[in-house]
Amino acid sequence: MPAAARVAGSGILQFLTDPRLTLRDHAALMIMLSDNTATNVLIDALGMDRINQTVAALPGVGEDAIRLQRRMMDAEAAARGHENLATPRGLAALLQAVVAGTGIGPGSRTQMLEILRLPKSTALTRGLPAGVRAASKPGGLDGVAVDAGYVEVAGRGYILVAMTSWLKAGRDGDAAIESLSRATYEYVRRVAQGGPYGRILER
Repeated sequence: MPAAARVAGSGILQFLTDPRLTLRDHAALMIMLSDNTATNVLIDALGMDRINQTVAALPGVGEDAIRLQRRMMDAEAAARGHENLATPRGLAALLQAVVAGTGIGPGSRTQMLEILRLPKSTALTRGLPAGVRAASKPGGLDGVAVDAGYVEVAGRGYILVAMTSWLKAGRDGDAAIESLSRATYEYVRRVAQGGPYGRILER
């Protein structure tokens, strides 16, 4: 782990003296704990331009939907307007490409889903019943809370992306996303169990 990658904020690597991890380990920490240092290791290893080009080339994403413009916790870059950007539509398209394996090799797809399914407590997952799998990633900054994921319901999986901003407190966004996640799951579950006229055919 290069010293230049070490930053504060969320995660645990900032507190370790000399961690030696694989890039997959860094990806796991990035997804499970939003570890900013692990994220910087990956950005530095892959290159910001290469990451942007790869994501933009995926079906339905495009250059303006998701754009990485700074390393994590680079306040000076953010002040210059170089903020990391994404749209709900862009994140949904990214997840759809991963789930379908479109534009992604089968080995990469398998590893992506495995890492996204690693256990984590987020607003999206707290809105789901125990045992329901979700391949998801939350995110947040001051005034912003985001969660995106593919939720696996028998016979009818779905993608949910929620973005909140201008929050007085981060928990307000989390509460809204958790409520949305719970309502979405309940709706999709009922549709999956029902006939064409709304009768519930199985429990």
